[in-house]
Amino acid sequence: MEQNMNKVSQNFSLAGSDWYDISLDTDQKLFIDPAVLLKRKVKGFDGKGAFAMVVDYMTSIYSKVDDPSKEKQLNQLLVFPHEINETRLGYSNGKAQGKGPSLTILKRSFKQLKQSSIPNDLLTRRPQTMMIFTPNFDADRFSDLVTNLIVLQLVKFTQYVFESSGVKLQHEATINYFDVGSDKWATKTVSLPVDSNDRPFILCPKFILSEKYSFSVGTYIWRVILTVRQAALTEGKNVPTKKEIYEKDTSGIHKDIAKTYALQETFKDPLYFREYLELLGLQ
Repeated sequence: MEQNMNKVSQNFSLAGSDWYDISLDTDQKLFIDPAVLLKRKVKGFDGKGAFAMVVDYMTSIYSKVDDPSKEKQLNQLLVFPHEINETRLGYSNGKAQGKGPSLTILKRSFKQLKQSSIPNDLLTRRPQTMMIFTPNFDADRFSDLVTNLIVLQLVKFTQYVFESSGVKLQHEATINYFDVGSDKWATKTVSLPVDSNDRPFILCPKFILSEKYSFSVGTYIWRVILTVRQAALTEGKNVPTKKEIYEKDTSGIHKDIAKTYALQETFKDPLYFREYLELLGLQ
């Protein structure tokens, strides 16, 4: 099946092996992982610049979330431009993704996180907090946000791959991106390659793509929160199971149970989250 896919390598003769060979006809179920942006250096890709864009955006959000005079700006920032189809990543176009978080939910989650004792540098440098604590904010939406934030670096990487291979880019496309200078979403016209149907596409470095994120609310609860709770509740040979503890602890929660519980316990002890990041090697 793989060999029948209409891949970039079947349409263009490109140098290098650091770029992911996407199918041009369908989306691949892969996500962009911001946790690895600084872990490798790949020619043509500005990982430091990409990571800085993520941090700048998160910093801007947290600077406005509890300031009523900046609510309009905050709303505009939180309504990011959604899926960038040019990457051919995520769920296929037209596939239902379910109802995403409302502005109210997003703002409440950010405000609650800022009010917690999680260090500010962790909140701004680890956007994973959004996916772990925000209801209806799943892996696909998280990857969409990260893609929107680093799209300029991805465009430049795509241009580098093609131009260093001697392939000229003559098609112009309009992209949305986060403009740090104006502190808002903006548009820009860029040169991109196109497929046989004149649809522009963007390449990604292989190393930033993942089939599944290492972080999730489930692993956070199971590997950290319930591990600590279990140790605290153990009396002699009487060791309650994590399932028993979770069911008892969440008996009074009736909506968004896992994420509500995770945030509730993190409020009680912010060290939970730092320990989780250390466990994942993200501290």
